[in-house]
Amino acid sequence: MQRIATVSHGWIIASVWIFTNLTGCALSDAGTTDPSGASGGSGGDTSSSSTGSGGMGTGGVAGGGGIGGGGTGGIGGGETGGTGGSGGGSSSSSSSSSSGMPTLENCKDGMDNDDDALVDCRDTDCGSIFSCTAPAPMGWTYVRVRQTAYNAALAPCANGQQPTRLFEGADQGQCNQCSCLASGACEVAMTCYTGDACAAGAVSATYTTNNDGCSADAIAMGGGSCQITNTGTVPANAKCSANGGGLKNVNPFMGEVHTCPVASAGAGCGAEACVLAPSPMYENRLCVSRSGPNACPVGFPEQHLTFASFSDTRACSACTCDKSAITCVGDTTVTLWTNSNCTASAGSITTNNGCQNIGPGITHRNVTKIASMDVPDASCPPSVQQGVVTGQGQTTVCCAAP
Repeated sequence: MQRIATVSHGWIIASVWIFTNLTGCALSDAGTTDPSGASGGSGGDTSSSSTGSGGMGTGGVAGGGGIGGGGTGGIGGGETGGTGGSGGGSSSSSSSSSSGMPTLENCKDGMDNDDDALVDCRDTDCGSIFSCTAPAPMGWTYVRVRQTAYNAALAPCANGQQPTRLFEGADQGQCNQCSCLASGACEVAMTCYTGDACAAGAVSATYTTNNDGCSADAIAMGGGSCQITNTGTVPANAKCSANGGGLKNVNPFMGEVHTCPVASAGAGCGAEACVLAPSPMYENRLCVSRSGPNACPVGFPEQHLTFASFSDTRACSACTCDKSAITCVGDTTVTLWTNSNCTASAGSITTNNGCQNIGPGITHRNVTKIASMDVPDASCPPSVQQGVVTGQGQTTVCCAAP
């Protein structure tokens, strides 16, 4: 046997051999009757999944599998059987890994990982968490914000970091109004006379209890006239207690602004920046921050003047009351009775009806109304606010319109 030529074309290499000293040895893809067998048929081509057929000669050598395609190796010769052709090499796209799984886009590495000609922010795979935005104004830094009440709990940023707590709207303080409460009972005097018109035989009694029920009268008399002789006297044991005062709002600031940095996260935006979307707890709009008091740049009209820390020296003076200002106000009514269970009335004496003639046989009375003590507002000086809230480390935060 003599090899006389080898021809290479594309991916297929065929060798032509000349067999000598044999008769009836025609070359054929179907194999020969030579004991060594003819070559097997070629494997499937590279463009489709096909199966090559082996040579039909005795002991034929199996055809080689096509390269690149998914073909199955050729079938061996029909006598002793050639070795099966090897399967074609598999063709794979660059968007699949060696395990056959699709390659996902990494939105932060500046590369087109999934070979769709879209990098990071421009890739639709990243659209829900990243976006392109114009660079922050000169001297300003992009932030995400969350506006809260004073001393609210912090919520983590989108990157898992803790936000910066800034205080906004200093409350310089206002004191609660002072008030005074008098305790005790006014003393009201009633004078009765044995004769009519409050002219003769005066006997006096002092009443301090309001609605004290039916009681034996302190004035022993058989009849005549009575009158209340004063509108009420503040007793010596009366007390005056101050109430109120203190700060109306103990919080030094009206609210807070929590900020998270917005860093450029990838490529695909050209001259713009690829930024990460905010976490659900933060506003879905961009804001910018800058140290110190500043006017907001164009495009960010909403201004927040905030502070990183503060000192609070606010206080309110104590409320006080002037006992000497207590007065007795209102009317007093004393009803007189001629029997012990206070069912037979002999008349009533009130503060403003002057002298009143009463019937004979008075034995009991009850006080149905008596003057009450009062403390005028003027006697209770208002609480005075002192001290201020002083912010430190000022930062201006400006946000795009909602």
